[in-house]
Amino acid sequence: MHIAIDDTYGPLTHGSSRYVTGKRRTQVGVLFEDNEVDNIRQQVRGCLTLIHESTGERPDEFHFVDIYNRKGLWGRAREDLQVFEAFAHIYSQYRWPVMIQTVDKRTVRDLKGLNKKFVFEGLSPNDFSHIALCLLCLRIRLRFKGTNEPLTLLLDEGLKKAGQSFGDQLFKNWSSVFVGR
Repeated sequence: MHIAIDDTYGPLTHGSSRYVTGKRRTQVGVLFEDNEVDNIRQQVRGCLTLIHESTGERPDEFHFVDIYNRKGLWGRAREDLQVFEAFAHIYSQYRWPVMIQTVDKRTVRDLKGLNKKFVFEGLSPNDFSHIALCLLCLRIRLRFKGTNEPLTLLLDEGLKKAGQSFGDQLFKNWSSVFVGR
């Protein structure tokens, strides 16, 4: 099993809602079978090539907040809606399982200090995004416990540099091969 993890959140100033606040942070894990990974990588590279051929721009990834906000090269490209439509179509075909973990002030308050005990890998127990990542990893561990299935976590580069290991503490007794990066 491969799980690609990335963060998502809204603007820091999010109006006057009691429940949806700017400090709220979410981590999302998309689950792929091992035999799908090469095809997925090939498809994404193909999409990047199509963007280059149609615009002359050379994106190295699909960073959807930049596409939506037309930041960087996406401010010059006019394929933003087509990118969203293409990814929606791909997902509608495969329907990969998704795990989502959101943390806000209420979550931290409900944990009553527990967050300092389970944060690992040098992540901050005060950063809501880090706490969400820790909780998501705990949920992944519980979901696949006892499956004796190899597990690969692919973490967005925002928290760790590309290729740097991640999750070795939490998954150290994993019943099969574990790779986190």
